[in-house]
Amino acid sequence: MSYEYKNPIKNGYNKVKKSKYKELIKNYKWHIKYEVYENSESYLVHTFEPLLIIILNILLFPVFIIIYGLSSISEISINAYNIIFQKKTGSFQSQTIWKNKSNQDNIDKTLENIK
Repeated sequence: MSYEYKNPIKNGYNKVKKSKYKELIKNYKWHIKYEVYENSESYLVHTFEPLLIIILNILLFPVFIIIYGLSSISEISINAYNIIFQKKTGSFQSQTIWKNKSNQDNIDKTLENIK
């Protein structure tokens, strides 16, 4: 089974401007790429690796091959590919923030009971 990225805009979400979502994200960091989408019930936040990590991964690829050896080149290649093409491979974080506080409280209580 392969991963397929589904654009939230096609699912009824609207993209949120950066000035609005800085207040929404509690631990906002300037170097991390965020994509925030909004619908009537919730916000959808996608968090991606910083550009610096992607560049370092590309530049250090030959060093990784030397350190880990040719026997693990396929694993190194897969990891590099996942970092470079995060949307295509699904290697990003996604979270939902509910606008209605009672929905979020119910989910938090359920998660606490599971632990």
